[in-house]
Amino acid sequence: MALDGLLAPVITAVHPFSDAPAALATVENGHASGKVVVKVA
Repeated sequence: MALDGLLAPVITAVHPFSDAPAALATVENGHASGKVVVKVA
């Protein structure tokens, strides 16, 4: 569906892997209105 353009996820923030604890804290505290992405590479 994403490749066909039928799916448009809402991404709140993108964090580098080194900032994963802060990304997780954002999700746990309920401050994310969309997806929080941790970039690995």
